[in-house]
Amino acid sequence: MTKTQKQEVQELVEKPSIVLIDEPMKNHTTFKIGGNAECFVRVASVETLRKVLSYARKNKIETTIIGNGSNILVLDKGIEGITIQINIQKYEVNSNTMVVGAGNKLTAVAYKAYEESLSGLEELAGIPRNNRWSNLHECRGTRQRNERHCYKGKIFRR
Repeated sequence: MTKTQKQEVQELVEKPSIVLIDEPMKNHTTFKIGGNAECFVRVASVETLRKVLSYARKNKIETTIIGNGSNILVLDKGIEGITIQINIQKYEVNSNTMVVGAGNKLTAVAYKAYEESLSGLEELAGIPRNNRWSNLHECRGTRQRNERHCYKGKIFRR
C-alpha cells in the first residue's frame, strides 16, 4: 500500500473504529507472535466494514479478515494490505432469540444470554481453549455451513 492509501483509509474510518499503521500482530493474537500488519483496521460497525472493503476492492488492495485473534498464526514477515479485525459489539434480544455482532467474545455472549434468561449457550463459555486436546476433540467446524459445533451444542449463521 502507498502512504496515500494508508492516509485515505485513516480518513475513511470513523470512531470507535480504529486504524493502526505497521501494527505488530502479536498484540492481536492469542499466540502473541507475528510480524506487522501493513494497515490494521478494527471495525466497530457494519457500515465501516463496508466502506473499508469497498475501498480495498476499488484500489485492488489485498484484505485479511480476522476475529479476536485466537488460533491464528501470523508469519514474521507480517501481513500486506489491509488487515480487518471485526469488533461489532451488538446484542439484540427478541423473545427467545439473540442476535449478536461479529467479534463478540463467546464468554460475553453466553453471559448476556444468561442475563436475558436464555439458555443453550452455556457450553460455549470458555472458548477458545488453550490446550491442544480441547481443540482436537471438543470442537469441529463446518466451513460450508458457517457453523461451529462444540461439546453438544452449536451456533450457526443462517
